[in-house]
Amino acid sequence: MPPSPTWHASQADEILRNDSELNCEYAPIAGIASFTSKAAEPILSAGSLALQEKRAVTLQTISGTGAVHLGAPFSLDLMRAICEGST
Repeated sequence: MPPSPTWHASQADEILRNDSELNCEYAPIAGIASFTSKAAEPILSAGSLALQEKRAVTLQTISGTGAVHLGAPFSLDLMRAICEGST
């Protein structure tokens, strides 16, 4: 009798858990610095004065709709504050 799909999933899980190269832990609350700093570069440009002066702030969120939900209201509030401050 061939192994069941559950057996394959169990074997894959065991292989992954025993691989010391893999890190399945959650990222820290502030995100992964090497990721967030590189993510800011295409948005602000690598030579941006804000990046050079360390005035840029990055935020790493959960993926998918959660990220969109967190990012959209934040961007709206930020743009509203910028627009109201420039009048």
